[in-house]
Amino acid sequence: MKPVALVIIVLGLLAISCATLPSTTPTFNVEEAIQQTFAAFPTYTPYPTPEPSSTPTLTLVPTMTSTSTLITGESVSSSDCLPPDAHTDLGVVTGVIDGEVIEALINGQSYAIRFIGLDAPEQAKKGETDNGLWEKAKNFNTTLVENQIITLVKDVSETDKEGRLLRYVFVGDISGVFVNYEILRQGYAHAYSFPPDLACAQVLIQAEQLARHDILGIWVSSATPGTSTLFVTQSPNPSITNTPNCNPSYPSLCIPPPPPDLSCDDIPYRDFPVYTPDPHGFDEDNDGIGCESSEGF
Repeated sequence: MKPVALVIIVLGLLAISCATLPSTTPTFNVEEAIQQTFAAFPTYTPYPTPEPSSTPTLTLVPTMTSTSTLITGESVSSSDCLPPDAHTDLGVVTGVIDGEVIEALINGQSYAIRFIGLDAPEQAKKGETDNGLWEKAKNFNTTLVENQIITLVKDVSETDKEGRLLRYVFVGDISGVFVNYEILRQGYAHAYSFPPDLACAQVLIQAEQLARHDILGIWVSSATPGTSTLFVTQSPNPSITNTPNCNPSYPSLCIPPPPPDLSCDDIPYRDFPVYTPDPHGFDEDNDGIGCESSEGF
């Protein structure tokens, strides 16, 4: 067979063979294959962006648990007498001056703070006899508040005449030790309430009366156990002075008639009206005002 004829036969066989194959060759879709591959894996969900955490709340834990456990077990609600919506501050005690004055940092600034409602013994001046009560009152105050976080509560006045903040003071928050009360309750001060800061006057007077009854602190040499009966209150209703135990010469207070004969040092109020005959002699200059604050205390 001639070579030309052989070529023609081979080409013919190839043509027949090709006629049996599919007319089109399938194409490979790369994009679809990638999508199918990723579909086999779980969808990735990124972690949400964390929210800024809130500032942690400072929980104040009083060093001493309750006024009611310190001496006789009587229960005193530390916050009931506070003015409604009273202004409060947190402070850190940096120094103790005496039984009624401390120093504290409030918002980074140092302040002197005088306790409302009490008058503690003062340090003996040169030439005076030192009875040691000033040091005892200071030491007791130190045991209550030294280096403590305290809550300061305002009554009406911001400062006293010496520029010291006037405050009720609590160790920790207002469920902690009521420092003003406890100093009086232990007998380290007189109750001394000066208008207009009278919100807790009644509670503080009671604290002094309990200390007198139990003969504590400054009352050790001035009383007989269980015999303290004097209880002076400020009267919201003048008609109370018509009762036998309230002398009508002092219409804004309930002060019993003599005996005993009282002086301004024995009561916590100042600048109150006095009518004649003034059996206790509170109005020494006869101007109708008893125990005037300008006369000192």
